[in-house]
Amino acid sequence: MGKEAATQKPKPERSEQIQQIQAQPKPPQKIAGKRFEDYLKDLHSGDPKVRIKGIVSIQRSGDPRAAAELTAMLTDSDTGVKVAAITALGWIRDRSVVPALITTLDTDKEKMVKSEAARVLGELGDRRAVPILTTALSDAAWEVRRSAVLALGRIGDPSTKWAVRKKLEDRDARVRMAAAYALGDVGGKIDLPDLIYRRFFDPNPDVKSEAAKAIEKILKK
Repeated sequence: MGKEAATQKPKPERSEQIQQIQAQPKPPQKIAGKRFEDYLKDLHSGDPKVRIKGIVSIQRSGDPRAAAELTAMLTDSDTGVKVAAITALGWIRDRSVVPALITTLDTDKEKMVKSEAARVLGELGDRRAVPILTTALSDAAWEVRRSAVLALGRIGDPSTKWAVRKKLEDRDARVRMAAAYALGDVGGKIDLPDLIYRRFFDPNPDVKSEAAKAIEKILKK
C-alpha cells in the first residue's frame, strides 16, 4: 500500500496551470477590447500557455459559441490545456458538452484529465454520465477513482449507491474518505453498518473522521 495523504475534506486536485480559471467566476466580459474571434487565435498558438490564456478568455466571454470551441480543445496535445478546457466547460455549465466529457473520461490516458472530466461531470449532474463514472471507480489512478465517487455522490442516482459504498474498501484512504463524504449526502440507513465499521476500524484517522460525519448526517435525515 502506498503512502496515504491525510486531508481535511476530499476535494479534486488542481493543476497550477489553471489556477486563474478556478478563481471566483467572473461575469461575461470583453477582455482588453478584443472580440471573440481574437480569442480564437490564441487557441491555435504553438505555446500551451497562450492556448490556456485563450481558454480563459473564451470562458469569460459569455459568447454562445464558447462551449463548442472549448470542447474542441479536449483533444489538444498538452495535458494542461485539456484540463483547462474541461475546467472552463464546468464554469459554462452547458449540458451539451456532456457527451464529449464522457468520451474524454473514457478514452484519455492522462489521470489529471480524466479526474477533471469526472469532477465536471459530477458538477453538471447529468445521469448520462453514470455508466462511465461507475466504470471509473476501478481506474488505476486514485485521483480518478476519488473524482468518480464524488461525482456519483453528487449526481445521486439510487442505482449507484452500492458502488459508492463499495469504495469504502478502496486501497487508498483518499478514495475511502470521498466515499464516506458522498454517502453522507446521498446515503441512507442501509449504509450505516459499513460507515460504522470505518468509523472504528479504518487504519486512517481521517477516514474515521469522515465516516463519523457521514453517520451523523444520515441520522439527521
